[in-house]
Amino acid sequence: DVVIPSTKGISHDFTLSFLEKSAPQALAKWESLKQDYKALGSYEKQTFLELDSVKEKLQTIRESIKQAFCNYETERPRLKDLNSWLKEVEGKKSFLMVRSSSNEDSGTVVNAGGNLSESYVAPDIAAVLPSAGRVVASYFEESSLKKQMEAGGEPLNEALQLSVIFQELIGESPGADQTLPISLVLFTTEPNYSEASFHVTTISSTYGHGEGVVNNEGVQTDTVYLVNSSNDSGQVIEIYQNQQKNQRLAPVRDSKGEVSLKMVDNAPEIVSQRSLKQEMTRRLLTLSRIIEDAFQC
Repeated sequence: DVVIPSTKGISHDFTLSFLEKSAPQALAKWESLKQDYKALGSYEKQTFLELDSVKEKLQTIRESIKQAFCNYETERPRLKDLNSWLKEVEGKKSFLMVRSSSNEDSGTVVNAGGNLSESYVAPDIAAVLPSAGRVVASYFEESSLKKQMEAGGEPLNEALQLSVIFQELIGESPGADQTLPISLVLFTTEPNYSEASFHVTTISSTYGHGEGVVNNEGVQTDTVYLVNSSNDSGQVIEIYQNQQKNQRLAPVRDSKGEVSLKMVDNAPEIVSQRSLKQEMTRRLLTLSRIIEDAFQC
């Protein structure tokens, strides 16, 4: 069975109206930056984000947004539905991922990991909204904006996208004995090895939390290459590069009761094992193609 985590979120319209009331100076500074950028020539635009004055404005924008989301009491009447859902998640003793839902990957822009996601957030409004503020603030990080621009995007000429997703976390519980989760990233068509009539699918996988795969956290990951045989399209050829997976990212609770991701040793018996069995790589390949067709990617 495929388990889909329950989700909620705050929309772009909610965030924009909230900031218009609680941090209008942040939006005004952003509009000022857009006008400054628009007035530049194509060569000057390439180094715009490197200017100290621009960095200072972006820093002020981020701090204003984070501060606004820590003062959310006036928004409680608009958050009744979210509060009800948070109580359901709390009843299951689950945590949340608070995820970026801004200018992510598209057909023209690649911004995977460009914006912040936070792990193991308590399902409580007092924790969730400040976390959402930090995620929204990350949309204005130089690194995120630069990554979009390098991929051909024009974030300083486009409308803001300020939504945030709250997702019930699938993963380890702090200090509990359980089956280890396996996290992965899958590309249905690996651009470095594929051609119009020859598609290579790649999977990177490891034990523990997904940040170990997505970001450079020092966690070793297995790599799988999958391609349909040219003689028999129903036959899948697999190349599996297995790594020594000595550690994983896992939740650890500190003396204050707060949970964060730390490097944890894996049991010796799984260090050299494949993180994905062959049956699972085939299932993932089939599922990815179904999803790709559904979204007409």
